[in-house]
Amino acid sequence: MGHPAEDLSPASVSSYGDVTDPSALVTNIETNVSAEEAAANLQANGFSATSLSDDGQATTYTNANGDEYIIRPSNSAPGGWAMDYTSVNGTQLKINLGGAPYKP
Repeated sequence: MGHPAEDLSPASVSSYGDVTDPSALVTNIETNVSAEEAAANLQANGFSATSLSDDGQATTYTNANGDEYIIRPSNSAPGGWAMDYTSVNGTQLKINLGGAPYKP
């Protein structure tokens, strides 16, 4: 549901880092994990695809606790995809997917 069309091979080593602009309201993380890998990781960790956007591009994943991830297209993410996280207690993150391995 809503996964990118391209066939991206899995990252041999996952990396991530904080790329949040000081003026941002939400923490921004960048990772070399693809949207397809992120979706598979979510499902392997108890999240279920619960909805698909009207245009078929964004997929929402939720778990039994009420935490939510949305994988969606993003013009600003290096791989063209982002994942928004909102915890049941309101914590939010934006995760840019598919970038080069993160180097601080």
